[in-house]
Formats: sequence, structure tokens, C-alpha cells
Amino acid sequence: MSVKHQPLVQMVVRIAGFILLAAIAYYTVEFSDFLNGLKKLSLPAIAILLFLGTVDRFIMAYKWHLLCQALGMTTPFHRYLSIYYVSTFIGYTLPTSMGAEVYRVARLGRTESGTAVFASMFMERLVGAISNIFFAWGGALYLSISIQSENMDTLFTLLIGSTILVILVTIASFHPSLHRFTLDIAKRLKFGLLLQKFTTAYAEFGNQKRALITNIGWGIIETGLQLIMLTGVAVALQVELSITILLAIIGITEFIRRVAVILDGWGLATALQLFMYGLVGLNGAEALLIALLGHALLFFSGLPGGLILLLDRWEDKHARPEN
Repeated sequence: MSVKHQPLVQMVVRIAGFILLAAIAYYTVEFSDFLNGLKKLSLPAIAILLFLGTVDRFIMAYKWHLLCQALGMTTPFHRYLSIYYVSTFIGYTLPTSMGAEVYRVARLGRTESGTAVFASMFMERLVGAISNIFFAWGGALYLSISIQSENMDTLFTLLIGSTILVILVTIASFHPSLHRFTLDIAKRLKFGLLLQKFTTAYAEFGNQKRALITNIGWGIIETGLQLIMLTGVAVALQVELSITILLAIIGITEFIRRVAVILDGWGLATALQLFMYGLVGLNGAEALLIALLGHALLFFSGLPGGLILLLDRWEDKHARPEN
């Protein structure tokens, strides 16, 4: 697919996602229950959830900082934190997170190698998926023991497929033969130099095993915190499911969302949440509230990013290295 056609394809996918979400909400959600659920939220619960959302931003920025350090980048942590806040604001303001990813590459690329920045972000996604596997499979095993439902076959099929994909991508991305193959292709393409630099930067992670293990450890902490936040939203809404079942289905859902990177917008991602939460008996109103309030929680946690974006003049004191 040509680059010039990608924005059109992305727009079509987002519109399809919104249509799907609207259809699911129309047929499954009792909006009187939806409004009554909102009334159950208390200010102390909202304050605690926003605090957890703020901690989550710091951990995610620190994880990204560690990955960039592994590639030799020297930008201080506060810059990563400010960039992450802005990208959170952009990502949860626009219907897709694509704008947030572009901003991160463009902003950090002012002082670091843009291709290395992109490599760090690709690894960040992979680490996030790997970190979530433990929670997803733990949740699936718990659900298979604690509840009897014909939906378990669907759940395990999605989980097995997502896990196999993560394993294959992980193995392939570190395989020297694939790197050599990519470099050979790069020599024949117009954008081959960028592809070559990306492959070289990404391959460096193979020599940074300790940094990757540390990052996965922080990723497990971060994933656990995000599951607690979404479960906290459900508890604040007084959902009539046990906390362990909520943690289990949320862990599985978030893993599948991380793997299916196309589900990064409001429409398709929220539709997936409604479908998955429904597998354990949540009604449409409860599922929609958890999905939308989880989205709103991260949006309000990232609001300082809007101010940072307005004040940032993109003036950096040290020169940008070669891309």
C-alpha cells in the first residue's frame, strides 16, 4: 500500500469502528442504566483513580526512557515525561493514537536519531504485549476454573491466537537472518536508508538483554497498575461481579488490544471491550461505562500535556544527531 493512501485507509477503519460501536451500544445498552451508573461515582474514587493515572504516566515515560538509554540516547528523563504527557493528551483527544506516535518521533527526533526513536517505540509496544501475557493467561485460567460458560472457547481462541502472534513477532524481530534480509531489501528501495538505520538500531536491543528484562519488569508493574485502574472504575460503578473476575477479563482484553494495534482508537477498541466484558456477564451499560470511563481517566490524567504542548517552543540546547 502506498504511503499516500494510508491516511484514507485509517480514516475508513476509524469510521467503521465508530459505526460498529454505535450499533453495539444501540442494541445492547439501556441508556437509563448508563446514566444511573454515572451517578454512582464519588469524588474520592475519582481522585484516587486520577492519582493512579498520573503514576501510570510516570512509569510509562520511565520505561521508554530506559529503552532509549539502551540505544545510547542521552536526553534527560524530564523530557521523556513531558513528551509522554503531550502524546497522552493527543492520543486520547484524537480518535486514534497515531497522532501521538507521530508527535513522539518528531519531538524526540529533534535531539536524537529519529529512526532510533521509532525503534524504541516498536520495542515498547512489544514489551507491553509480553508484559501483559502473564496477566492474560492467569486471568484465563482463573475464569476457566471459576465460571462455567460456553464463551470460554471464544475467549481461549482469541487469547491463543494473540499469544502465538506475539511469540512469532518476538522471535522474528530478533532473528539475525531477518535483519540481514531486511538490510538486503533496504538497498533496493527508495527509503532504504531509513529502513537500514531502523533495522540497525533495533538490532542493538539484542545486545541489551539486561535492559530488556528490566523493562519487562517495569512493564509488568505498569500493566498491573492499569488493570487496577480499570477494575477500580468497575468497583466505583458498583458492578456486581467479583474483583477477581473483573481483573481476569480486563487483563485478557487489554492484552488482545495491545496485540491488535489497529484497535487503538475509540471505536474499535471500545467495541472490543464491550464484546469481551459481555463474555463474563456484564450488561451493555456497565461494559460501556467501564470502557469510556477508563478512556476518560487517562485523558484527564494527560491534561497537563495540553499545557505543555502550548508552551513548548521546540527549542533544544543540543544539536540533533544524524538520522
